Amino acid sequence: MLKVKGLSHLQFNVSNLERSLRFYRDALGLVERMRTGPYVLLVAAGSGDFVSLSEGDPVGAPGLGHFGLHLEADNIDSAIQALQAAGGRLVAGDQYPDFPSARIADPDGYVIEIHLRPVFEQR
Repeated sequence: MLKVKGLSHLQFNVSNLERSLRFYRDALGLVERMRTGPYVLLVAAGSGDFVSLSEGDPVGAPGLGHFGLHLEADNIDSAIQALQAAGGRLVAGDQYPDFPSARIADPDGYVIEIHLRPVFEQR
């Protein structure tokens, strides 16, 4: 049996690359690491994991429910406000009293669950 060591990357087709770059880079703080062919690869500082964006169809795969990002922020409300100001749309607010989180749709409708601490603590 193979053993998965971790999540490598997420790739999204987007309708407007510059608009999506502003959202993921400027609002979420991901750093552009590389452009290769039609793809722009964005990483979180200190991480090898990345989000890949490419302008093209289809946009918003119907099978994708959401993906999660662990953010560094003062509180969930300020994170929501920053993402809304960058073109995001609040889908669902704080659902869990002991786990501050929210779901935000990006400009193309991909849903991101944001939270302020890891889902699973490292052991």
